[in-house]
Amino acid sequence: MSAKFHKKRSGKLTNLSSILHKILEKQDNPLSDQFLRWKLWYHWREIVGDAIAQKTLPVGYDNGVLYVWTQNSTWMHHLLFMREDIIHAVNSKLGKKFVRMIRFTLDRHEVPKVDDNEWQQQIDSFVKEFEND
Repeated sequence: MSAKFHKKRSGKLTNLSSILHKILEKQDNPLSDQFLRWKLWYHWREIVGDAIAQKTLPVGYDNGVLYVWTQNSTWMHHLLFMREDIIHAVNSKLGKKFVRMIRFTLDRHEVPKVDDNEWQQQIDSFVKEFEND
């Protein structure tokens, strides 16, 4: 399967996936927020290292707060001392201040639920702005 390319004004060909990646990563829109969440989940092991990744899992994100499940209370206590380092590593990997706080939990389901109506309104608004350009 071949990649699609777009010709820039400079005459260079640019892979469309790299253009989309830059748009999603740099823009403040609901799609970019979801893209950064996916990128965080995808690179979790790389960000925190094997030992921590084996005992933890990011399970939620809401307005700058990352929710991380930990295997037991001992790990939760240990990670409280590493919280700022993890925040720094996440934000460095994502290239922006995406996470401002981490909350650790022993319950994978004890995280804020995404409001589907609000999410749909954000997407609709973004699409309308895009169509008007």
